[in-house]
Amino acid sequence: MNLEIKRYVLGDFETNTYILNFKEQNKAIIIDPADLLPKEIRDLNIIFILLTHGHIDHIKGLKYLKGIKVFCFKEEADIIKNPFYNLSHFLGEEFSFESELNFLDEGVNSVEGIDFRVLHTPGHTPGSCCFLFNNFLFSGDTLFYRSIGRTDIPLADTTKLINSIKEKLFKLPPETKVYPGHGQFTSIKEEIEENPFLL
Repeated sequence: MNLEIKRYVLGDFETNTYILNFKEQNKAIIIDPADLLPKEIRDLNIIFILLTHGHIDHIKGLKYLKGIKVFCFKEEADIIKNPFYNLSHFLGEEFSFESELNFLDEGVNSVEGIDFRVLHTPGHTPGSCCFLFNNFLFSGDTLFYRSIGRTDIPLADTTKLINSIKEKLFKLPPETKVYPGHGQFTSIKEEIEENPFLL
């Protein structure tokens, strides 16, 4: 897989938005469009968008990306469309994504010729999920460098979050690289050994 990964830190919450460019196939995808992306992505053939979850700091950029298919886990649909649950209400924005959503299954998915694995990791939100491309894990707000996602927000559950990490993410090969929704990159090995929330 000739894959180029670019990270853009966007918005008031410094959210990591990722562009995955599959150069040999002339295809690219976006993970968690947090805000307006730079003009350089116009040169890419963006074929779909993946959402790790539906909070406003991960979906605000959808309003700038018209006509591109959006995929998420089915339990996240109500959050993406509800300003209270996607937290935009608390920021005075009242954002609701009204276009069609496409739903992913847990396990291996194939979309537009791109294969990847979906891990449903409830806890931060009921439909939070992580995406695995070879040994690159895009963990959204489930797992961070030396931290975990917040659970002091509507529909969150600390026990479920910790179980998701230990039972799913920590079962991945230790060399798996982790690209989180905020902050710096890490690895499964590092978080098993060093994350204070999970020791």
